[in-house]
Amino acid sequence: EIEELRSILNSSRKLKNVIIKELEAVSDKYGQPRKSELIGMEETETFEETAVIPDYRLHLMLTRHGYLKKHTMKSLQNAGELKTKDDDEIFMGFECENKSDLLIFTDKCNLYKTHVYDFSDTKPGDLGHYLNSELGMEDGEKPMFMISTTDYKGILFIAFENGKAARFPIASYETKQNRKKLVNAYFDGSKAIGFLLIDEADDPDLIVTNSLDKAAVFKASLIPLKTTRTTQGVQLLVSKKGSVLKTLARLAEVEVQDPEYYRIRKVPAIGYYIRENSLE
Repeated sequence: EIEELRSILNSSRKLKNVIIKELEAVSDKYGQPRKSELIGMEETETFEETAVIPDYRLHLMLTRHGYLKKHTMKSLQNAGELKTKDDDEIFMGFECENKSDLLIFTDKCNLYKTHVYDFSDTKPGDLGHYLNSELGMEDGEKPMFMISTTDYKGILFIAFENGKAARFPIASYETKQNRKKLVNAYFDGSKAIGFLLIDEADDPDLIVTNSLDKAAVFKASLIPLKTTRTTQGVQLLVSKKGSVLKTLARLAEVEVQDPEYYRIRKVPAIGYYIRENSLE
């Protein structure tokens, strides 16, 4: 028996056969159908944080001092006057979904990416979330514009003080990594004076004014569509006597008498002097 045991220990083949026979004996005596299921890694379901986050329609607002207000539609309907600091004001707002991505552009050419659901709902009497603190912005950095998106579709239009304008897809901000801050998010060669988000299928009339009290009305598509977010764009209005662009807006949101008087059809252009009481 000792010799037989030694021969088994000295032979991996014999040892494996012994183990197999013993396991088969255990299986025959105690075996029963498997109650669990064997699956591959590619078939496993992973936990998604957003699966437990409620989605609902809400209204976002941004103030000049960088406070973000997040109101449910119900609270906004029952709201009285929305509270801000004495020297502050709400300058933009829109409706969106709680599970939307939120893109916040600043005067330092940075973009802060977050989610709407990262901010709790606010009451009409609250000042809101102070973005400089909550997003870790640089000293003195100010939010200038914000976008909410679920699919990164749309065109961003930016006008600069030097008279140039750029148009490119917001898809250029869609990143695989969960990056919270993007530097050089847009052209830093001149101060941005206005941002607009335009639907890809839309070609609205826009209007700009400059420091020489000139204005120009034009189709958004007059500015060529670029692919890179740092594009400096093309010259929209020629700078004369040190003039700079002052405002950018959709024509539909501005009261203009005889807008065709200010129409330009090619760039660069010099614009037209604003007639008295014709533009508000």
